Amino acid sequence: MILNGYYLFVYSEIDPVLNVLGKSRRHDHCLSVFYKNDMDITLICHHEFERYSGFKHHNIAFYSKEDAEIFINTLLEPYSLSINDFVGIYGLPGLTADTDISYTSINDIKDISYHSICHLFSSLCMDTEKFYNNIILSLSFDGGPDALIDKKIDGKYYFCGALSYKGEIKYFPISSPGGYWLYLSDYFDMPEGTLMALAYATKAKSLETFKPLSNYYKASDRTIFIDEINKIIDRIMGYSDSDEGVLFVKENDTRFSEVETKISMIVKVIQELSIKKCIYAN
Repeated sequence: MILNGYYLFVYSEIDPVLNVLGKSRRHDHCLSVFYKNDMDITLICHHEFERYSGFKHHNIAFYSKEDAEIFINTLLEPYSLSINDFVGIYGLPGLTADTDISYTSINDIKDISYHSICHLFSSLCMDTEKFYNNIILSLSFDGGPDALIDKKIDGKYYFCGALSYKGEIKYFPISSPGGYWLYLSDYFDMPEGTLMALAYATKAKSLETFKPLSNYYKASDRTIFIDEINKIIDRIMGYSDSDEGVLFVKENDTRFSEVETKISMIVKVIQELSIKKCIYAN
């Protein structure tokens, strides 16, 4: 039986080393508070941590449990709530001593990452009336799953889709191009959105045809597609002025450096291969 009362869900991390480094294995940290009264569930509040820290996509771990409690209690103060007032607290390992994962899909869906299932339901259940009365196809693309709660993701399918027939769901694994973009972001030290914007900020483009990138289903696939992307990067970064009109075209644009122009070409290629992968591979 699920008790009536307040429930706290926190998407963040507690790790002293990552805190000192200004990092986290999660991004877009946030919390939500719900109140359950029998069959009625009310969202009391939702807070994105970046609104308070000023760090876009806030991805900095708390140093300690005590620091997390102080921050969370400060956000809850306007609602006359504190951490001690909740029937259940979920999502942030280390905030409570409770290690129960029965609320997750981990024990029920053993071959697909819990993170992907969560993504899936955030779209499937946006309109519960449609969920219970319609046929819905949902796909959960991402760069990679969260491993803080689901400890055995490397042996699972990272990404999934689902066909829901009036609430009866069948899951299936899919390949996601999100990993390609996550790798590019790390390689060029630019956010994925910035890379996408740069792709079409210039008219420069490679005239070569590159083979499709390999599928990204599991952790073991990363080495393969990273090697393929590196070959594309090396090829285009190696273009010289004498290759213009033969291997690539560009317009002289003083707003962008030679490196930025080549990155624009690279990202156009990855964009095209990503679209083809989504259309034909799944």
